[in-house]
Amino acid sequence: MMQCVARSRKTDAGLALMVVLSLTLGAWPFGPTSVRAQSVRSLWGTTQIDESPYGILSNAVTNLAVRGDTIWVGPYLNRSTDAGATWELPASDSLFGTANRVFSVDVSDNTVIVGLGYNDTSAGSNTQSAAGFLVSRNGGDSYAYRFPQLDDPTDDSITYGNNTLYALPVIVPQQSPPFDVSYDQKTGTVWVAGWASGIRRSDDDGRTWQRVVLPPEPLREISPDEAYDFSIEPRRGETGYLNHMGFSVLADRNGVIWAGTPAGVNRSLDGGMRWERFTTGATPNSLTGNWVVSIEEQVLSNGDHHIWMATWNAGEVGEQGVFGVTRTRDGGETFEQMILEERVFDFAFGGDEVIYAAAESGLLISRDGGNSWLSERTFGQTTTQGGIPVSTEVY
Repeated sequence: MMQCVARSRKTDAGLALMVVLSLTLGAWPFGPTSVRAQSVRSLWGTTQIDESPYGILSNAVTNLAVRGDTIWVGPYLNRSTDAGATWELPASDSLFGTANRVFSVDVSDNTVIVGLGYNDTSAGSNTQSAAGFLVSRNGGDSYAYRFPQLDDPTDDSITYGNNTLYALPVIVPQQSPPFDVSYDQKTGTVWVAGWASGIRRSDDDGRTWQRVVLPPEPLREISPDEAYDFSIEPRRGETGYLNHMGFSVLADRNGVIWAGTPAGVNRSLDGGMRWERFTTGATPNSLTGNWVVSIEEQVLSNGDHHIWMATWNAGEVGEQGVFGVTRTRDGGETFEQMILEERVFDFAFGGDEVIYAAAESGLLISRDGGNSWLSERTFGQTTTQGGIPVSTEVY
């Protein structure tokens, strides 16, 4: 949750509302664009954790991630361990004095994975681009920088089972920002959804990255035991495949990998080898739309877990879907549609029954496990005239 709201797979009830407010108060769903930063020149180049006298370093909040009583805030990765009373500067020089900003975050125990991106304006327009990753194994006390998930010009093939498939080398950072990252607690694998660079994985904390082979349209599933002759390349005009472009990714608590693309959601039960693709089908037991821009996991107190997806209708040829939310409570065997005609960006959870959905129309809240929803558009009571209204404009 490509994602303006960062990917924290352990959202606590007390901070769940904060995790979605950054979107409902107006933020671009695919990463930061315009940043109104306060003056922090004296702080640039900081390589140790210091308290920030300015609080968070930008008035435009683009990401939030939570673990226990600790919260991380983008676009500069400020951290608070005391409910926002004080804020720390990140122990990294990859964010200060550069155009780099936080595009995605996942927090799991003491592991923090941060996807960095920037807006390239060299061609006269804003092109979201990959800038690498920050990896922490000590809860954010220090970070190691990793290079972006790009190819060498000679990386033009990939082995899948007994198949050798052509793969288009993605060698430039433009159009490959890390919209989403996910850390697999069971295997230690880091996953990234990087738009034109597709879905990729790293088994060495981001030092190296491998392409992930997903079914091309119109295939519904692939297995390394079968023979194939398709190529691995993102859609460019009439060439390539929408399902080889990455919006969102989740490694859930059961080890199932979910990959959201503009052509549906892909599920792997074996760590990323075999894949099955699910799409909209104009039926209640399908996705509302094929653009799967966010995937989040709700872990219930009884150990069950539900997968929530923001599923959009982007008007692709032949698509019959609508904007809305899709949920599965049985690992993808069946799907449920809800909040139809709403453009939802991301989710947070407060226990078993409370679900927050950040939408273009405001903050949608369910207090009965998704059976009914209320819309909240004013937050806080800052003056006698009222609170803070939600903007309908998305930047």
